[in-house]
Amino acid sequence: MKIEKKIKLIYSIELIAIAIVALVIAVLRIAGVMKPNATRLLIYNIITIIGGIWLVTDLVWCLLSPRRKAKNCLLDKFLLLPLGLFLLGFDIFCFVTKDTPELFVIYGISGALIYLAVVYIFLGIYHYYKPMPQILEAIEEAKKEENKNNVIENKDEEKDGK
Repeated sequence: MKIEKKIKLIYSIELIAIAIVALVIAVLRIAGVMKPNATRLLIYNIITIIGGIWLVTDLVWCLLSPRRKAKNCLLDKFLLLPLGLFLLGFDIFCFVTKDTPELFVIYGISGALIYLAVVYIFLGIYHYYKPMPQILEAIEEAKKEENKNNVIENKDEEKDGK
């Protein structure tokens, strides 16, 4: 298998694996296997408010920085923007209300995870056919390394043959 195909396949499988994990957690939450508790919700809210701020900030940064825009795929950033905005609103609501309704927490977290899973499955398939600029750079580096190794092997064979 060519190195290009390997790198694209590894990245796509990685995205799809993350999506499957998110989907399993969402189903377990909806099914009631993973019950919400106050401490876990607080930790979740702190982590996801930082994540939501990062998703919005990262999109703005990519739009304003030509160097960053060249290295990233804007489709990734725009697809995750609704999730970032939802997480900000969800977390603020959870911080403001003293007793957040249990069904709101269950379906809010599960909905976010299902959205994340759908986006990552799409991106896994999409980036297999249209690799990100960073993946293309990794492919070029791998090709250079492979060529370098081939040259070294050929020199060793020539020395052994003499």
